[in-house]
Amino acid sequence: MSARELLDQNVDNAFFGGFPSLRPVQEAAIKPIIEGKHVVACSGTGSGKTEAALTPLVSKYWNDFEKSNATVILYVAPTKALVNDLARRLEGPIKDKLDLRLGIRHGDRDDLKGRKKFPHVLITTPESLDVLLYRHDPALMSVRALVIDEVHLLYNTQRGVHLSVLIERLRRVVDPAPLQLVALSATIADLEAVGRFFFGQGADMEILNFPAHRTIDAQVRPADFGSVVEKLSTGRKCKLLAFANRRKDCEDQAEAVSEQKHLEGAVFVHYSSLAPETRIDIEERFQVLETALCNATSTLELGIDIGDIDAVLLCGVPSRADSFLQRIGRGNRRSNKTVAVCFVGMDRGAPAPVTEALRYLVLVDAARKGNLAQCETFELYGAVAQQCLSIIGSRQEYVSVKSLSETFEKLRYVDSATVERILSELARTDYLTSHEFMKQYGPGEGLHKLFKQRRIYGNFPIEAHMVEVRSGTEILGEVPHFSLENIELEDYVRFAANQWKVTNITEEGLELLPAEPPPGVETKTFQYAGKGRGFETFLNEAMWGMIHAKEFPDELLEPQMRERMKQAREDAQILCEFNQIPQCPGDPGILYYTFAGRLVNEAVALITQQENYRVGDHWLQVRSPIDWKSIPTDPADYEPVFESMFHPSMDQSIFQQMLPADLQVREYVQEWLKDEAVPRVLKRLAESEPVEIPLEDWPFG
Repeated sequence: MSARELLDQNVDNAFFGGFPSLRPVQEAAIKPIIEGKHVVACSGTGSGKTEAALTPLVSKYWNDFEKSNATVILYVAPTKALVNDLARRLEGPIKDKLDLRLGIRHGDRDDLKGRKKFPHVLITTPESLDVLLYRHDPALMSVRALVIDEVHLLYNTQRGVHLSVLIERLRRVVDPAPLQLVALSATIADLEAVGRFFFGQGADMEILNFPAHRTIDAQVRPADFGSVVEKLSTGRKCKLLAFANRRKDCEDQAEAVSEQKHLEGAVFVHYSSLAPETRIDIEERFQVLETALCNATSTLELGIDIGDIDAVLLCGVPSRADSFLQRIGRGNRRSNKTVAVCFVGMDRGAPAPVTEALRYLVLVDAARKGNLAQCETFELYGAVAQQCLSIIGSRQEYVSVKSLSETFEKLRYVDSATVERILSELARTDYLTSHEFMKQYGPGEGLHKLFKQRRIYGNFPIEAHMVEVRSGTEILGEVPHFSLENIELEDYVRFAANQWKVTNITEEGLELLPAEPPPGVETKTFQYAGKGRGFETFLNEAMWGMIHAKEFPDELLEPQMRERMKQAREDAQILCEFNQIPQCPGDPGILYYTFAGRLVNEAVALITQQENYRVGDHWLQVRSPIDWKSIPTDPADYEPVFESMFHPSMDQSIFQQMLPADLQVREYVQEWLKDEAVPRVLKRLAESEPVEIPLEDWPFG
């Protein structure tokens, strides 16, 4: 019997009816899911992972659907936009063909309220699942399976720990019935670690790994964005998706092609500051057009359906290999080839052109080989504090340390003593109250405030104060309050790929009217906070290797850039060998080109007691020489400087900032302790000799 024959025929027809054969991940997922096993499935973008999970799950639980008015399958996605998109895509097979109820639960929509019959399949976010558990929603009583989509965005994050604990809480709700789990992604480095993170140590799970084998047709070229867009889209059907690392750059890219008449009304921007309704409208309009350009940040990295993309344009180097894979994976899904154009010089925060080009080359090489950062499971505590508050708030009574500790048993690094320390700190700051004699904690004034403000459910980073942008009664989106400092009444601004005139500014926000600026009048763009993430350690390591490699992928470079790169590599190899460190005297101090990553560079500066140092991804500037042979090669030996490495920031969630100080430090150094590339890079640096090179001679600045 083939795997497909295990499916209920009606369900097979609803999801796969038009296809004589299934894709590999779809075929492989059927048997283990039908057998009730947990599954972690990794397969390329556009390979049908959603159907791979849901088809056998719907088939397996068909009888539960028929005899129940309750929710049987929870599908958890990391963003509201993806939840909405999944609902649109699944409406056909689930609702129209199988006559099952499909629902959504997130911050903008709740299909459970006021319903006598619950959705059979509910699509939600981790935060909304917390809401359902907090309010003891009866829909959860009958859940038999939970799917986690785009799991790479949650693994080793606060939101991931949050979801892992929510799964444990959900198990207790449905007990004694088992809860079947399926995790999906296109980019996972260690599938077993992901399974342990969400399913628990020793969980019986099936690992399904089908790496993408699509050809990557990439070119790295100078920043001639407008001319490339014009060449690709003039006189032909062509949909282009351009990614930038900053929201402001999206607007600048849209403005750069605003004079191209053939794209009139077909140039869009897409980023998180736009109102949800605006983003949905953009997605729908972009999807139906045959020739169009959409400029996006990471908001369109996920599998939101925007139609087939002919080419992906990268207007800034992503800092992570998985992000690069997600971005280029959006293109040419109907073919076995993805086309990517990588522009050098468009990102204002980028290094020298040959260095930026080299970053693109190591990303393409990593994508072709399927290389991703390898990190062991992080020990994260912010979500533990959040879940303590959520559980105590949901019960509205004193809860024992023992009971709370049992909820975190899956997190082996969280013992009862750690839980009690977190609870004690929350009580000290009035979020909880402690029982005078028993080891129990109840709601405090701070917890009641969090609940009223609806801030209790999420583990998102703290953001700058945002204010609304309106046009008439329509909310266009939001911008940071500080960005209004450079905006005045009657200024012209660019927002959501359109031009507007500012008609009113208040503390709550600003009002705009559509308007073209007169000739010679500047159009301003809003400023946004965010320092960005450093280039991953293993990618910096790969850059150093590529500089000295015999074989080099110079065919990816535009001809003039190819000549510049060839000369730069030749110069670097003459000046410095692989087992040496370029040491450039400067003013002030010394500039070392380590190609080690920001985290390594800062740790080395601290452990060698440098003052007034500066760090970049591939360089370290210090006042006095470093004895490289003396630096420790074991990351754990840097513990004396862990506290100095820690920087409280808006990248933390409010719950992380509630933790005891030492746990905040412990969280911060997890990437340092768990990234497998860090000890390799430390060993290389400790075994290398510095070689003095005039700063102006070193080509990879």
